Amino acid sequence: MSAVTCAIPGQDLLGETPLWCEQTQCLLWLDIDGGKLQRFHPATGRHDVFGFDAKFVGCLALTTQPQCVMLALDLGLHLFDMGTGGLRLVCQVEPEQNDNRLNDGRCDALGNFWVGTMDNQLHRPNGAFYRVDPQGQAHRLFQDVIVSNTVMLDDRARPPVFLRHAPVRDLAVRHGRRRRHTGQSAGVCGPQRSA
Repeated sequence: MSAVTCAIPGQDLLGETPLWCEQTQCLLWLDIDGGKLQRFHPATGRHDVFGFDAKFVGCLALTTQPQCVMLALDLGLHLFDMGTGGLRLVCQVEPEQNDNRLNDGRCDALGNFWVGTMDNQLHRPNGAFYRVDPQGQAHRLFQDVIVSNTVMLDDRARPPVFLRHAPVRDLAVRHGRRRRHTGQSAGVCGPQRSA
């Protein structure tokens, strides 16, 4: 049995979204509350930290260009070039004055980016779930989400499934059943379905 060793001593406020880049042989991850993207190259031990003028860095996705990633900075999706430091807005998903942030997102095989927003106060159903098309247009699919998380895609181009925290009356689980509880509940969700 191999021993487990620490690769990078973490100082993250909220470290999430580990993502391995096969092309660069690097591990990428976010410090969401610290507003940072980090990159670790195991072969050399190099650790890069990229800071942003944003309160939150909510999600991360690889692109076809090895040095370029998609990042959610507050409520906007941006392309970031880790080689040059260049940052370009792709889509402002929600207005900046909303007290929300982009949280979790994934790319599908067709070039769509599926992403949810969440309430910064963690109790109001202010968030929503979006599909951002390859042209950079955001399409809201449903709303009344408190926290969207864990976007899951499959290779059959079906709609994504994700975990959300929402008022019970709006909770639609994957199999179309509704949960009958009082208070708040979390469940595995897809697009809103009629009961």
